[in-house]
Amino acid sequence: EQIVLANGEPNGLPTIRAEVQVTEPTGPDTLVFVNLNETKVCCRLAPDVAPAPGETLTLQFDPSKVLLFDAKTGERLGVAGEPKAEAHSANVAQFKGR
Repeated sequence: EQIVLANGEPNGLPTIRAEVQVTEPTGPDTLVFVNLNETKVCCRLAPDVAPAPGETLTLQFDPSKVLLFDAKTGERLGVAGEPKAEAHSANVAQFKGR
């Protein structure tokens, strides 16, 4: 829910490019599935946005809103950079921008 389409205006937030795998209009929003670092990710976009499979999107996210989960247990570790998340960093799937 915290992944949005980049609007082309520089705002200091990181961006990543991803190819659309599946687009699913749901009425109140559009779910767009992409692969990021070989991980299937679902982006919730505005209902009037419907990119086609194969289309490349430039996505943007705010690192302060990234939640981390232990890859082995599924336990929520918290927000990136918080002590609990850092203590389990060896078990956290790493997100690397492209």
